Amino acid sequence: MDERFLNTGFKEKIDHVAEECGEVVAAYGKMNRFGMQSVNPLLPLDQQETNLDWILREIEDLYKAINRLKLHMNQDITFTKKDESKKIYVHQKTGGIYQKVARVAKVQTNIPLQDYDRVVVYEGEDGETWIRPESEFKEKFKEYE
Repeated sequence: MDERFLNTGFKEKIDHVAEECGEVVAAYGKMNRFGMQSVNPLLPLDQQETNLDWILREIEDLYKAINRLKLHMNQDITFTKKDESKKIYVHQKTGGIYQKVARVAKVQTNIPLQDYDRVVVYEGEDGETWIRPESEFKEKFKEYE
């Protein structure tokens, strides 16, 4: 996603959800009318996808937009005090939105971390929970403002 659209307020995020809903409806209409395996023949060959792939992609985009809105609402409503473990971050390469779900913790494992290495546990906009060494997290993420 284009990073300039990430740092927006509630109205822009709910507008994004509405836009993605419209795109799901459009994809469903084409799939219902022309079939799941049909493609748009007006698109260049390298951009063609089946209607089924299109609607699945649009549903995933809608899910991400809803999660961005939920994270924003949670940030505004729940975390009024500065809480290091609940800040919102954006992945600098992919633009994905993540929220730390725990403070740095100690982990006992041999691969790929050493015993008692410090890690960050965080949750992505897709609901997946991730763990990274603290140094790698600081290197790959910046705080979402």
